[in-house]
Amino acid sequence: MLLSVCIITKNEESSIENCILSVIGIADEIVILDSYSTDLTVEIAKKYTNKIFFSYWKDDFSYARNLCKEKASGKWILFLDADEEFVFDKNFISTIKKDRKSQCFGLIRKEIYRLNTNNKLVSYPVAILRLFRNKKHILFQNIVHERIDNHFFNQEITLLKNSYIRHNIHKQKKEFINQKQKYYLSLINKQLTIDNDNIWLIFQKAKTHFYLNNFDIALTDLKMILQLKENKEEKILIGSYVLHSLICLAINEKKKAIEYLNKALKIKKTTVANLFLGDIFFKNKDYKKAIIHYLKLETNTNFFYKDNMFLISHIENSEKIYKIASCLLSLNLNIITIFYIFLQKKKDISASTYYLLSIAFHKIKKKSLSKKFLDKSKTLDPLWVNEFNY
Repeated sequence: MLLSVCIITKNEESSIENCILSVIGIADEIVILDSYSTDLTVEIAKKYTNKIFFSYWKDDFSYARNLCKEKASGKWILFLDADEEFVFDKNFISTIKKDRKSQCFGLIRKEIYRLNTNNKLVSYPVAILRLFRNKKHILFQNIVHERIDNHFFNQEITLLKNSYIRHNIHKQKKEFINQKQKYYLSLINKQLTIDNDNIWLIFQKAKTHFYLNNFDIALTDLKMILQLKENKEEKILIGSYVLHSLICLAINEKKKAIEYLNKALKIKKTTVANLFLGDIFFKNKDYKKAIIHYLKLETNTNFFYKDNMFLISHIENSEKIYKIASCLLSLNLNIITIFYIFLQKKKDISASTYYLLSIAFHKIKKKSLSKKFLDKSKTLDPLWVNEFNY
């Protein structure tokens, strides 16, 4: 048996079927560990698998994942959350079947959500480890924000290309996400009482406090990371500087935000730092500086997992096109904006880029074309709230 797909569940009736259907074509078995759901999760899962096991929830995600892993028989294990879907290309199975050396592959998880400001649908890729050989010693660690990274710190891990995880955050209600973050925070604090120099969890604690707008506490956490002398993963250091900059932006300290992003760039020329620097300059209406940073954005995954970020690994090509086109349009280069967008592949033109195209045509008095592309934009993302009307 080649591949076991493992999923832990509790009251996931709204998403479990899509999750399972996404792997039907590749999974030799689907293993579910359910924490006694009171909704239709188990009934739905039974339509696709008979490998459903039960365990009471112990406030420990690693415990649940590792128990689920014990029930798997495949040579390889792919872990998915119930609100995720797996997208794979035709070479996925042959890649893991032919591999003789790798113990683990990196995967990109695309965090798909809507912006609070205008409900625009966005997708940001993050690199994670969820696909690995079924070896007894490979176990998840930490009761929350669990990961297997500690088993592979000194190894080069290849990121699979063209196969990725969709994390459908946009399908969850805001109140549910907030409650989940508060629950995660309680578990982080619980583990840090006995593992107080766990830099990964301190970083996750800072991220959670940032999400919950507890900026002072988040800053304290980030300072702790920078003061620790050991166990500093390069990615966590970069992530800490980037997160520090986002907090500075939230409290209107733009100069400090730029300073921390530049510190991140001194460690490594990362897309995430260039992205936020570009956004800062764009908001300051310094469009020439913004476009310089946007042109540096990577749209392909780097070859190795160690080169990818916990915040943003790279960006979608469609988002890079939108960022650059926004600068061109803001510089009143309307014709150039139109030609730039038309030169791109159709699949890489997003709703927001069609929106820019509509504005550009409106500016040059081509109202019928303006209407056409505004309608196209609204068709692609009807829930997005934009302000332009032809």
